[in-house]
Amino acid sequence: MGEGHTAQRCEYTWEENYDDNVANNQSCCWRRTVDTEGIDRCWWHADPEETNKTVTNLKNNRVKSDRRSDNKPYELLDGAKLNGIELQDAICFRNIALRDADFRNTNLSEADFRQTDLRNADFRQADLTDANFRQANLRDADFSHEFVDGTFAGWDEESVLKEYGLSLFDRPFSGADLSSANLTDACLVEADLRSATLHDAVLTGANIESGRLNHPPVIIGPRTQVGFCKTDITDANCKEVQLKNAQLDGADFSDTNLRGADLSEQNLAGPILNGTDMTRADLSGANLSDADLRNVNLAKTAIDHIKIANPNEVQVNSDTTVGMLLPLRTGFRHRPINTQSNLWEHRARGYEKLRKVFQEKGMDDHHKKLYSYQRRARAKEALRRKHPFQWLGSYLSRVLTGHGVMISRVFLWSLIFVLFPALWYSTQVQQPIEGDSVYYSVVTFVTAPPHPISGVQGEIQLIDISKQNITEFIVLLQTYVGTALTVLLGYVLSNRDII
Repeated sequence: MGEGHTAQRCEYTWEENYDDNVANNQSCCWRRTVDTEGIDRCWWHADPEETNKTVTNLKNNRVKSDRRSDNKPYELLDGAKLNGIELQDAICFRNIALRDADFRNTNLSEADFRQTDLRNADFRQADLTDANFRQANLRDADFSHEFVDGTFAGWDEESVLKEYGLSLFDRPFSGADLSSANLTDACLVEADLRSATLHDAVLTGANIESGRLNHPPVIIGPRTQVGFCKTDITDANCKEVQLKNAQLDGADFSDTNLRGADLSEQNLAGPILNGTDMTRADLSGANLSDADLRNVNLAKTAIDHIKIANPNEVQVNSDTTVGMLLPLRTGFRHRPINTQSNLWEHRARGYEKLRKVFQEKGMDDHHKKLYSYQRRARAKEALRRKHPFQWLGSYLSRVLTGHGVMISRVFLWSLIFVLFPALWYSTQVQQPIEGDSVYYSVVTFVTAPPHPISGVQGEIQLIDISKQNITEFIVLLQTYVGTALTVLLGYVLSNRDII
C-alpha cells in the first residue's frame, strides 16, 4: 500500500516495483475497502481467508459500467485474490486486466476471459472446464500442478507438502482443468501448463512458445514418492499453434489436431503423438530420434534439417501418413530459381532420412513415395541452380515412372496410348479394320500395326492436315511409345526392388 493511505480506499498498487516510464505497467486500485475492521483492501484485493467473498460483493465492488471506458482497453483488477472461490461463469472477465491475479483452486468453469490480460496469473489446480480464453494474453501464466521445490530428506513430508497447498494422496497431483476451453489466438508464451488438462480444448493459433507442458519429475521422499499427471492435450484442436522451444516431454497429444503447428527444433521423442494430425506442420530441425509416429499424419510437413540418429529406433506403421509439401509451381518462373536458399537441398535430405525409417521397417509404399519426394526436391534444387536440363530429365522421370518406383504411372500412360488411338480408329476410319479398333490399337501398341490403314477421307479444317496423315502419325507414335513404355515397365519393375 502506498504512502498517504486514504480511509476506505484500497490503494493496492500493481506492481510494487513498476517502471514509472511505462504507463501500461502501472495500476492503483481506488475501490472502497471491505466494511470490516482491520481490512484495508477492497473485495478484489483482500485475502479470501480474512473475508467472506461472494459473487455479489465482487460485482458490487467493480467500477461502474459507465466509467469502465475511462481505463480503456481494460478495467484494472491486477493482483486480484480470488483463490478458492466458486465463481464459475457468474462474473464476466472480458476485457479486464488481471495481471498477477490469484485463481488457485478456483472454480472457473465456463468463465469468459475473452481479450483479458492475464499475464503472470496463477491458475494452479483451477477448474477451467469450457472456459473461453479467446485472444487472451496468458504470457507467463501458471496452469501447473502445485509443484514442490526441493527434497523431503530431513523433513516431515506432509508438512512440507502442506506449505504448497498439497497433501499426501495415492493419486498423482494434477494441474488446472482446461477441458474444452477456448484458447483461440491466446498468448501462452512461457506459460506453465505442466499436468494441466486440455482435453478437447481449442488452441487454434495460440502461441505457446517456450511454454512448459512437460511431465514433472517424481518427487521421492524417505517414505513415499509423489507423482504428477502428464499434460493432457488429447483430442484438442491445436491448428497453427506455436510450440517452438516449448517443453513437451511426456505431454499427451493423442488424436490432437496439430495442422500447421510450429514444432521446429522440437524433440518429438518426448510427447505422446498417437493419432496426431500434423498436416503442414513445421518440423524444421525437429529431432525424430526415438519418436513414436504410429498413426501420425505427416502429410505436407516441412522436414528440413530433421534429426534421426538411428532409423530403427523411430516407430512407424502403415497408418503413418506421409506427403510432400508442394510450393507454388509456375514452371521456370518457380521461386527457387530466384533464391540463394538451400531449402530444397535440406528438404531432400529430410525426405531421405525419413525414407530410411520406412525402408528399415519394410514398408515399401511409404519409402518409395518418400524416394519420389526426395527426387522432386532435388529437381527443385537443380532448377534453383539454373540447371534446366537436369530439372527436365527429372520431371519426365516423375511424370512417366514416378522416378522409377511407381508402376501405376506406366500403366496409366499405356492405357492412354491404347484407348485414345482406338477412339480415333473407330470414329475417323471408315474402312473395315481387322478385328476391331481396340484390337488394332492394342496390337499396334505392343508390337506393330497388323496392317496399314489407307483411304481415310477428309481433313482437319483448323490445321489443314488430312485425316490420312494424322492416322499414319498416330500409328507410328503408338508403336514408338508402346515400345518405350514396355522398356520403362521393365525398368520400374527392376528398380523397385533395389531402391
